[in-house]
Amino acid sequence: MPNLRELTRRFTTFQSLLIGFIFIILIGSILLTLPIATAKGISQPFIDALFVATSAISTTGLSVVDIGSFYSLFGQIVIIILV
Repeated sequence: MPNLRELTRRFTTFQSLLIGFIFIILIGSILLTLPIATAKGISQPFIDALFVATSAISTTGLSVVDIGSFYSLFGQIVIIILV
């Protein structure tokens, strides 16, 4: 069984960064689709959460909803962490 050092040698620095960004975006998207992340307690579509998470991680600031009124404190904290 390969150890962690052997696994990390298989990836270049660029590939490691890319995998890290994709992983963080997916985790953020999943957290933003949870009902606890919205102020009304409803689930957000995954594609919208994916867009917001990608926008937050790349610091473009685009959003399909008004972040201040649509997301609860939990959702806003997730977005702040992604930024």
